[in-house]
Amino acid sequence: MTAVDTTSRRAMIAGLSAVAGLSVGGCLGDAGQRLTLGVGPVDSRSHRAGRALAVAADRHSETLRLTTTEIDGRTERLYALDRGTVDAAGLDNTTLYRAAEGVGAFAAEPVESLPHQGFGYGWRDHYWLATSDIESTAALVNVDDAGAGDAGVSNASVNETSAGDASAVYPGQPGRPGRLVTEQLLRAAGRWETLPVDNRPREVVAAAVDRGEIGAVAVVETDGRLADWCRRLDETAGDRLAAVPIGEAFAGVIDAASNAMATAVAPTGWSGASLPEQVDGWRVASQWLFDPAVDGAAVAELRALAREHADLVDAPAAAEAAVAGAVMPSLPVHEGVADAVEGA
Repeated sequence: MTAVDTTSRRAMIAGLSAVAGLSVGGCLGDAGQRLTLGVGPVDSRSHRAGRALAVAADRHSETLRLTTTEIDGRTERLYALDRGTVDAAGLDNTTLYRAAEGVGAFAAEPVESLPHQGFGYGWRDHYWLATSDIESTAALVNVDDAGAGDAGVSNASVNETSAGDASAVYPGQPGRPGRLVTEQLLRAAGRWETLPVDNRPREVVAAAVDRGEIGAVAVVETDGRLADWCRRLDETAGDRLAAVPIGEAFAGVIDAASNAMATAVAPTGWSGASLPEQVDGWRVASQWLFDPAVDGAAVAELRALAREHADLVDAPAAAEAAVAGAVMPSLPVHEGVADAVEGA
């Protein structure tokens, strides 16, 4: 991971920078504001949450009106927010983390200043399942938690055209949010180079596990709903899947990651797989990020709407936990929610 002083410097720059969003100045009568939210395509989480938050503001606020604009791609939404095209954007914390660290797309095209964090609208949970009885994540690559390697482990990357290997590990489809955070954690643990990583599309993972070509999979639940490709995995090979406890080394890098948090996940949506009531996992929150120039009272009211009208804003049942748990302490927080975050 990048040294802490880099993150602190970026946080300081973001805190000092204030670029007005284009629609902040639009008045609603004599005592209101219009804000534009950057959201993903139709049926995405941010799209549903943004449209529902707009409905909540329309029904229950006398001072706020929200509009949404679709921006396909998480990095593109962050760039739009940085340019002032939108006043806020719905993003996962891994995208914000990567922007702060200047990795991936942000290495070539960094944002001018980081947006300020607001409040959450959901999360994505991840946990390991395997087709053999594995005591902990340490055994995924035949490396114990003290870091001793096994000379027999290969770092070969397996693709969709290969014969595969029962020891292959599927950390998610390249480029997808779950893959980004899982690969980040495995690299931080010093495990990535020893992993036989499978990179095939998630739509064909179920068949590959069924054929014995993949031995362990990082599965995904979004706001308590099992991902569609994981449902297919359950239907195809669920009776052979078992939960993999998280070992000490992997737990350590989760704790050190600002964008992920350790969590006990109650597996949801599995019928073929016999899983325990709780499994070890890691959670990445999604939240509304704001231009620092957006009025603090407006952000505070939006947060209140999200908490008080969870039925409208498409939030998880534990809406308050999503709001409080979304903010990363190392990065700037919008003044409209700063006091609430400190008291959470």
